[in-house]
Parts: sequence; structure tokens; C-alpha cells
Amino acid sequence: MSTHEPMGIYDYGSQMHSKCESCEGGRPNTENVYKCGEDVTSGLSVLDVDKINSLYNCQECQRHRWVPAEMLSYIDYFNMHSFGYESRDGTPIYACRTQFKGQVASGMYDDSRKTCRIGWSHKSWEVKKQVEVLTIPGGTTGKDCSVYKLENWRTAPHSSLINVGSYFHAKLSLHVAYSKLNSLDGKSDNYVGKTWMPHNVAEFAVGINSLITKRYQLLTCSLDTNCMVKKNISSERAEIKCPQKCIR
Repeated sequence: MSTHEPMGIYDYGSQMHSKCESCEGGRPNTENVYKCGEDVTSGLSVLDVDKINSLYNCQECQRHRWVPAEMLSYIDYFNMHSFGYESRDGTPIYACRTQFKGQVASGMYDDSRKTCRIGWSHKSWEVKKQVEVLTIPGGTTGKDCSVYKLENWRTAPHSSLINVGSYFHAKLSLHVAYSKLNSLDGKSDNYVGKTWMPHNVAEFAVGINSLITKRYQLLTCSLDTNCMVKKNISSERAEIKCPQKCIR
């Protein structure tokens, strides 16, 4: 289940969720949800992992947090990052995720409406319920040398991708995608959408439709080895200068 219930995302794939039809009449009434619990994944779901990371305040590349739109605090807004992506009028655009038609997928957040716009089945959908917004406490480059950044999907290591969710009826992982695409008026604009592995294509809500493309970047996180080397050197020097009993 989500850390932030009841306003968070309901997770049919959680290991705490019973199997579909495990009890009489136990079939989900949500569209396109055919599997539940361990039938979705044999291990922890993405939302299970996010909940554990939040409960234990995990750091490095597990320090990002998905916060329900209705619970965003003043500090959360400082922790929302656009990675240089802005709308045509200069407004930063942010990533969100939501449950929609049997999937937990990412899209573009509209703060004025508290909605998440996603692409699905060649259409654009504005989802108003179960919307969570991506925040990264500590900034895109952390003191622990973890770096959140955008990379071309062709070169980004799969292990570095930020997980968003999954389908409840297929074993496909979903991740945050960014792209610059032409809008209906022919002018280019920036978008946040989703990509699903292993198909290597991304889908974005553009106008009233959605667009599937191979021209996109993925949100990743990795440890900066140069930063870690420098930190180790600084730490060793501090050990030499600092008496055994001092507190650092």
C-alpha cells in the first residue's frame, strides 16, 4: 500500500495485497486490473519499495519521494525539480505519477489543477485522483554524491533508471521520460511522460492525443565516482587532523 494513504496510489501489485478472487467476489472493479499481489510480481512492487525507502529515510539513489498532490508542503515545492524543462511560457514542468487503467505510470503535473496528464492508447488523459508528484530532497546532486539527471535512453544503464510503477496485467517496468515534441500548432514544447521496458519507446500526452516516440531522455540516478574519491580523500585528511576523541 502507499505510504500516504488514503490520498496516495492504491497498489494492486503490493505484496500485502491479496490475490485477485482470493475471496468470493474479490475481483477488482478497476479497469484493466487482472492480477493482484504476488501474481503481479514475485517480489516487492515499486510502490512497496518506495514506501520502505520513505519509512527508513533511505538516501543516495533511493532518496527521491513521491508525494500526493493534495499533501504537497512548502518544503516539497523546493524539492520539485524540472531538470531544465519548461513550458513555452517559461513555467517549469514536473513529473507526476498516477494509477490509470491498470498501470502506475508517469506524466506531467499541473499544479493549478492538482492533476497528472498522461498518454494512454493514443489519447491524452487528465487524471484527478491518486496523483503523486516527484520530489528529490537534497537536490539533484546530493551531499552523498548521488546525482539525478536525464540521459539518452540508448546509453542510460537500466539499473540507474528511476522506477515509477508497473502494469497490473503485464511484466513491464515503467519509468519517467522527458522529450521536446511538436504540439498541434506546429511549435515545439517540452513534455514529461512514460517509457516501458523492454519496448524502448516513450508515450507523451500532446494536446488531446498521445504521441509514441523513440526521441526521449530518461530520469536516472547514479553515484558520482569523482565526488566519492574527493570525499574519501577529505575524510582521510580529517582523520589525520582530528584527535581520536573529537566528534565530527
